[in-house]
Amino acid sequence: MGRFNTLVSMVSGLIASHHVSLGKIADHQPGKIYSLSQVKKNERWLDNGLINAETFFTPLIIKIIHGIILQEKELIFVIDGSVVGKGCQTLMLRNGLKISYNGFIT
Repeated sequence: MGRFNTLVSMVSGLIASHHVSLGKIADHQPGKIYSLSQVKKNERWLDNGLINAETFFTPLIIKIIHGIILQEKELIFVIDGSVVGKGCQTLMLRNGLKISYNGFIT
């Protein structure tokens, strides 16, 4: 449950800050943790080998998109791709929230 709570806290900070920077997210996360400590906690969570998109991100994104659909709001995504390393590409998906996906080019 701790991992899920950290994810929810990070998403809350992401939405409130309108930024993807861990420092800006930490400034807007709920709780009384000092900002630098929150950044370190977020970094440890992101570096955790047990964290994967299928377990944590996909269900949350599905719930967010489902909520938008239920409100009958138009959902528009803008996708931007950039090469970030040998054989890697980052896709940025934007719709109010900044959602990123890192993957390998096949």
